[in-house]
Amino acid sequence: MKKRLFSILAVLMMAFSICLVGCGDKGLKDNPPTNTTVISNFGMSAIKGDYLYYINGYVDETTLDKKDNKEGEVTKGAIYRTKLNNGEIVKDSEGFLVNSDRVVSKVVGFSNGGFAIMGDYIYYTTPCMEIDKNTTELQSSLVEFHRVNINGTKDERLYTTSTAETNLDWTLYNIGGTPYIVVYEGSKIVSINTSSAKVVGTVENSTSYAILEEETYKADDSRTAFNYKNVIFTRDITAEDNKYNYKGNAVCAMDIATGNVTTLKFNYTDTITIKAVNNQSVYYTKTDATITGDIACLYKKDIVSSWDVADEHQLTDSAYDNYYFVNYGADIIIATRDNATWKLEGSASNKPIKVLTASRDLVGISGDYGYYVVDGDLIRFNIHTENSPLEEVFGDVSTLINNDNFIDFDGRYVYTYGLYTSEAGEENYYLTYFESNCTKDTFKQRFVGVFEDGDVPAVPEQPEPEYDGQEVERIPHID
Repeated sequence: MKKRLFSILAVLMMAFSICLVGCGDKGLKDNPPTNTTVISNFGMSAIKGDYLYYINGYVDETTLDKKDNKEGEVTKGAIYRTKLNNGEIVKDSEGFLVNSDRVVSKVVGFSNGGFAIMGDYIYYTTPCMEIDKNTTELQSSLVEFHRVNINGTKDERLYTTSTAETNLDWTLYNIGGTPYIVVYEGSKIVSINTSSAKVVGTVENSTSYAILEEETYKADDSRTAFNYKNVIFTRDITAEDNKYNYKGNAVCAMDIATGNVTTLKFNYTDTITIKAVNNQSVYYTKTDATITGDIACLYKKDIVSSWDVADEHQLTDSAYDNYYFVNYGADIIIATRDNATWKLEGSASNKPIKVLTASRDLVGISGDYGYYVVDGDLIRFNIHTENSPLEEVFGDVSTLINNDNFIDFDGRYVYTYGLYTSEAGEENYYLTYFESNCTKDTFKQRFVGVFEDGDVPAVPEQPEPEYDGQEVERIPHID
């Protein structure tokens, strides 16, 4: 009897094991190797190995219902991948992708949408689908941070913002092999350990900060500079600090991995505002409370170990309204002031160059060009040429661009959301791209993605041959 019982148990255990193997998450095959370089993180697209990963269209999160954004049921706004051929996007004669796999079936294409790939994981944002217990309203204005294996399995929620943000800032830091997400919510800075999904650091009272966004990720890079381990921010002087009657503010650093906060400098008279950081440089403006009418000029320090021992370099002798840092190369900065747009180079001793005779809110800079939007048209200009003529890139093609979340660059292509009208007359936004080095004459906007059911545009009318045997060039469905 015992032997028979043992045999039955053994058979059941084998069957259970087979079920576990057969029912496990298999995921996508042919995934890029872990250590492959990633190009163009934190936007609508990224390239890793032979694959282009992209957000498949835009969804207005304010229109979502509780039943929406369910994992496994999302097409529009989801993350897909398509295999490239020698770096080229492959399409059929109709203009549709030859192959495309859905990797993340959640809404990532929304007002605060974006993703980044690090190692074997995709880190992305998605609207929160929780119901507020007090108001019974859907909290889709809050943002959830997730990670999923690059093969599309094991999706995990890591963090949810506590407030609605119109233009959320976030980034990834790799510290000791562990990725940390740092989120900036208004005056709050939050650091999340992605391995444990735990908040390890929170700053509630920052008055300025800067995001270290590495769009190209190389797994074998050794990141040891101060700015790769700490978030630099400023805060007001507190009553507890103020035994020396400070008139300025405090510069501080939060250790990303531990959350520990260190005061780098109490400023007796200077008020500092952090503008940007790169490898080891910190860019900031400052004013002196003891100087009547002192203007907020731009400075930088290269931080190796501490704020005090780093040399200060003055980059401007005037105050500007906005700064756009151009890959931090040779301190090239595009700034706006006095109803004009200027290029600043090197130091305050170099004369600013006027590159536009208008003050523009830029949505992006890539290569030699800056981009901005006027009346729904995407416009570009050469950032190096004084009074350069404007080059209209999109013409009368409608785009969704109203902030820098809706434009993306990978060095070869520029990606935006373009408007498409379905056969039934419904208007929807899907990802489009064009050559970054195109001219007005060679500009061509192309579709990239997978249309949701009902969103496919009408087939264009095809020309009829004028006589038998005439070869007719077919009009692609989309391109």
